[in-house]
This record gives sequence, C-alpha cells and structure tokens, in this order.
Amino acid sequence: FFSRPRDKEALQPGSELWKVSSQYFDRYLRMLDLAESPVDAELLLKAKERQAAYDMWHAERDPALVLFRKMFGKEWTEGFSRSILFPGSAQPAQRGQPATETLEAAGVEIQLVE
Repeated sequence: FFSRPRDKEALQPGSELWKVSSQYFDRYLRMLDLAESPVDAELLLKAKERQAAYDMWHAERDPALVLFRKMFGKEWTEGFSRSILFPGSAQPAQRGQPATETLEAAGVEIQLVE
C-alpha cells in the first residue's frame, strides 16, 4: 500500500490501489466517527494551552520561516505564520498572564463544561 506504483494507471479510479486506498480511508473515517471526544474541561483547557504554547514557540523559531521571509517577504511570512501555520501564536503570551486570558487574546474560544 505504501509504495510507488508502476505506472499512472495504478492511481486512477477503479484501480486496485484506488480500491485499497478507498477501503483504508473509509475505515479510518468510521473509526473517527466512533471516537469519543474528551469531556473533561480541565483536560480540554490543558490541551488548548499546550497547543497555544507550541504555536507561540514555533512561530518564533521554525526554520522554514527564514526561507519564507527570503522568498515571500517579512509581512507575508508573519501573516502566514500567525494565521495558518501557528494560529495560537496570533497574540503572544505575556509573562504572568493567566493561560485562559492568553488563549482568549489569541482568539481561542474557551468553554468550561461542568
């Protein structure tokens, strides 16, 4: 399944590879439909905080950003980085600011379930 096909026809609808791929994705989608999402409010908040921290760290240090700046300019790169690549970095966290305020400032909706 994870190999290079011999020719272009192997990638066409109806081919054996197409059928196997379709079966794989159908099973994956069924698995996602059956998965339960976490309902623990603390766990959900912790995950959002960690994702925002990840985005903020990478928005400043990702090595691809140097290349993007050279190719597309600083303004485009900053916008792309903050809106597409690392959206949680839209508003940098301020030291000492509670995580919930940092997430809200970054546009992350926080909804606690009791």
